[in-house]
Amino acid sequence: MRRHVLLTIIALVSLVAMSCGGGVEDGQVPATGSMTGPVFAGDYVPGDTIRIVADEFRFSPSIIEAPAGRYTVELVNRGTIEHDIVFADGTRAVAGAGESSAVEVDIPDGGMLFSCEIAGHAEAGMVGEVRSPGGPSLRGDDTVELVAGQTVEPEGGLPEIADEFFLIQNEWYLGPQGEVSSLAKADQ
Repeated sequence: MRRHVLLTIIALVSLVAMSCGGGVEDGQVPATGSMTGPVFAGDYVPGDTIRIVADEFRFSPSIIEAPAGRYTVELVNRGTIEHDIVFADGTRAVAGAGESSAVEVDIPDGGMLFSCEIAGHAEAGMVGEVRSPGGPSLRGDDTVELVAGQTVEPEGGLPEIADEFFLIQNEWYLGPQGEVSSLAKADQ
């Protein structure tokens, strides 16, 4: 009986480990510019400083809600190569690796797109937008951008929970390092 339980646990752990593999192959840059998707920031008023962090190949935040007005945009480059931020009106700030740069930008009603114009960076996903509070995406998509920790429920709420399952990952060392291990030791 113990052997069947052990083999079932090992099979489940193996399946979970295989399914946890990333959907991005080595050397590829995800289309969104980050593995976790865009980061959202809001609650700005004209005159505020909006801090945008750049690294390879994303801006954080990449979606900013701010009403029309003049803002100071601080570009902080935490990457290992030069990045810039160029707004749709041509306003540009450049920062070398590990450096910061600031620029004043006038955000119009409806918002404005921005991107990194270093060759290939925007195509790799280094783009973003400043949009009017509650306004639609300026990129022409109707996708919902999720923020870490945000909960999204369908209309009418979630269905009642019928069963709960817990999955635990564990490792068993069934022999000294460098020697052949034995499942027979698991039955002891």
